[in-house]
Amino acid sequence: MTNKTTRIWTGLLAVAAGCMIATTAGAGEICVSTKGADTAAGTKAAPFATLARAQQEVRKLIATGLKEDVTVLIAPGVYELAAPLMLGAEDSGTAEHSVTYAADGGAVVISGGRHVGPFKADGKIWTADVPAARGSKWYFRQLFVDGRRAVRARSGQTNIKKAILPRSLSSYRIWFNGGVADWKNVSDVELVFFGHWDVGRKRLEAASAGGQMVSLAGPHFPALEQNAAVPTLRAYFENARELLDEPGEWYLDRTSGQLSYMPLPGQVPGSAQAVAPVLDRLVEIAGMPGDPVRNVHFRGLSFQHADWAPPAFGYHGFQAGRYIAQRDAKQHPYPGIEAALRWRGAEGCSLKQCSVSFVGGAGVDLGERCRGNVIEGCKFQDIGGGAVCIGSAVSDETTVATGNRVEGNLVERCALDYQGAVGIWAGFSRGTVIRHNEVRDLPYSGISVGWQWGDTPTVCRDNAIEFNLVHHVMNMLGDGGGIYTLGAQPNSTIRGNVIRDVPRSPYPRGYANFGLYLDQGSKGFNVADNLVFNIAQGPLRMNRIPKENQTWGENVFENGPAPDTAAAKAILKKAGRTTAD
Repeated sequence: MTNKTTRIWTGLLAVAAGCMIATTAGAGEICVSTKGADTAAGTKAAPFATLARAQQEVRKLIATGLKEDVTVLIAPGVYELAAPLMLGAEDSGTAEHSVTYAADGGAVVISGGRHVGPFKADGKIWTADVPAARGSKWYFRQLFVDGRRAVRARSGQTNIKKAILPRSLSSYRIWFNGGVADWKNVSDVELVFFGHWDVGRKRLEAASAGGQMVSLAGPHFPALEQNAAVPTLRAYFENARELLDEPGEWYLDRTSGQLSYMPLPGQVPGSAQAVAPVLDRLVEIAGMPGDPVRNVHFRGLSFQHADWAPPAFGYHGFQAGRYIAQRDAKQHPYPGIEAALRWRGAEGCSLKQCSVSFVGGAGVDLGERCRGNVIEGCKFQDIGGGAVCIGSAVSDETTVATGNRVEGNLVERCALDYQGAVGIWAGFSRGTVIRHNEVRDLPYSGISVGWQWGDTPTVCRDNAIEFNLVHHVMNMLGDGGGIYTLGAQPNSTIRGNVIRDVPRSPYPRGYANFGLYLDQGSKGFNVADNLVFNIAQGPLRMNRIPKENQTWGENVFENGPAPDTAAAKAILKKAGRTTAD
């Protein structure tokens, strides 16, 4: 890495500094440094330069039979991935010996991004030429300037006046009370509209400013009724050069490759550091049926800069970061927003003292055949979708995610682009433990467990939601809560949680928000020792289920402030993360 590039990434290393972890060099180590070379020996004195080269060396050791734990020690710096780090069975540890990728005593950023710029001042708007983006060759949806997310140029809010989607689904036209303009690159403009508990995103095909009407680009699917584009719904337009009118906004012309940015106060064009993602994924674990990836660990690393583009037909939010992807809106399963870290067939692996930030999709997804994995002491911040996803939208005994633990993490400022996503989501899963996390500052629900609208038995059981602190959630959407559940989950617990400060959002059309929300079919929970207070609509909702579906211990439920009682104070003391920021 050149001195110039080192300066460019200084701010990003500061973001990662909170996740540093020191590792003592020893036997079984492979060393990586930004000052190294892939032709070197991979030792402390002669480190490799890339994770890909270190991975090759790990595979050699595995192929000959591991006789000790192996640690890839990564020196402080920014490591720009040329491709996602892909881990298969050939990268697996054994029952006796682990494989660990760890920061070596400083801030380590694993980045899927590239520096763009420098910017040139052009009045109120700066510009930068991005040759790699010309002709749509690199069309990124995220931009991060000086270590903070920039906002794609967008309009103010407007309201839908009328929407026509014929049964043939051959066209889709929407009229508004204002906000439509004669945008030059109209096919790049997206409409974002807010339903009850999820959002929609569709590209435009044409716009008529005089008629305040837009035609949306196909193909078209009917959205879930509660999240469909209907009159009075709030909406805004995004991604037009003409909408670039607020500090911190940006626009990329995909034809010319010109990047435009309106700076924040104090930013200087020659020194502003801008990063755009080139990768959608940073790490993928891909164990196969009968041949999982075992005993692989990540320690003290900061994963940053990944993109995610919704399908060409748009994003029809269904619930909790799952969306409708075909003409029949009642089909199952619903695909989910893709994650920067995607694990399938992982067993006994972990992500500890790491951070995931500045990504356009979800953070980490432990899906099919993930068993006995741990996400602990991590920070998930500034994410387009949800932070942590466990399990899937399919109830399948052969693939169910089992025995995974999410503990001691901070989840905040997530669901920034797909506001219906949740902080921590567990779908069909078994033995999932969600414990001692702090979840805050989200547009929809904080923690959601279950994926069955009814009490028909599924693979979902033995789950625990314990000692979490959830607050300042449900800031934009409705019909959710701090902790939300669905379906029968025998032998499961909701215990020792604190849920507070859940407001009434102005966006949904009449749906309320709650602290603890046991939705349709929720059954089999022991609900005890929870403190829920300062909730706009109510601390508890049980939707279409009798109280007898759960067993109940002593809980403290208050609409207003927390009561000044010994019971409330004891619950407050135990909930939340056990580690400091």
